[in-house]
Amino acid sequence: MAKGIALLVGVKEVDLDQYDGWDGKEGCFGCEKDVEIMQGILRPMGYEINTLLSREATAQNILGGIQQSIASLEKGDIFVFYFSGHGGQTFELTEDGDEKDGLDETLVVYDRRIIDDELNSLWLQAGEGVRLVMVSDSCNSGTNYMIRPGMNFAGPDTTGIPVEEKEPARMKAQLIHFGGCRDGSTSAGYLSGGEFTASLCAAWDEGHFGGNYNDFYSEIQSCVETRQKPQYHEYGPVSDEFRNSQPFQIGDKAKLSLNLEIMADTPAAIRKMVEENLSDLVIESLQKAQNTVEKPINEKEEGWWKWSMTGTLKKEF
Repeated sequence: MAKGIALLVGVKEVDLDQYDGWDGKEGCFGCEKDVEIMQGILRPMGYEINTLLSREATAQNILGGIQQSIASLEKGDIFVFYFSGHGGQTFELTEDGDEKDGLDETLVVYDRRIIDDELNSLWLQAGEGVRLVMVSDSCNSGTNYMIRPGMNFAGPDTTGIPVEEKEPARMKAQLIHFGGCRDGSTSAGYLSGGEFTASLCAAWDEGHFGGNYNDFYSEIQSCVETRQKPQYHEYGPVSDEFRNSQPFQIGDKAKLSLNLEIMADTPAAIRKMVEENLSDLVIESLQKAQNTVEKPINEKEEGWWKWSMTGTLKKEF
């Protein structure tokens, strides 16, 4: 059975000593709130959730958390990495000049910046058939998840992450990335959280969203009220099955069906018997379940004197 693991990071302040007296608070007051929002989306779906907030969100804790999660993933599993905080750009720290603009995109975490190439080196460790989703609500978040495909990367000594330096590593897992804005652009943030995360939450519509990842991206775009341009990218051998599934879905949809065979004189009597015989518990659970589909009751005449009906209520999650 597939499992889902999530690492949710919210950074509303950084270490003054590591950033030359800058505390990073401006524009990131709601980043921890964003983590709460994502928890509200993922927990009902059955995810094992780990959170790192501000002072806990060190580079070692984040990279180590990702690496530990990836090491536990098997084919069919899914891992969600969410980041809310400052994002930046820096002159390339890699040896091969993979960035056309000479800049690496970064996540500004509590004690230092994590460059996109470091994240790339972790994604390359995930096995075939593993699904990865990264959501970054930060400035410069268009490509802050990867090195350019086909490039080598020798990671900074500070990470301690082994990376193949002789041949480009092949991406075996499938990664879908949502970014709050383009590289070189800004993402708006408020006390209540980031504009992008708020738009993602609105698009999710308390679990009633019924489309796939591309549909979700389009819906998020339509909800954004600022000028920022959310981004959607795929990395690795993303399959149609993954791309067309419900966002964040852990496994195949489970189905719970209840079939009733009732005989009665009139359609009105059929409906009354259905209402009386279905247990309140079943009705309540179906109504409250996310993505519940209630199929209509079909009526058919069998002879001139009696009616029969099969009613199916289906819950999908």
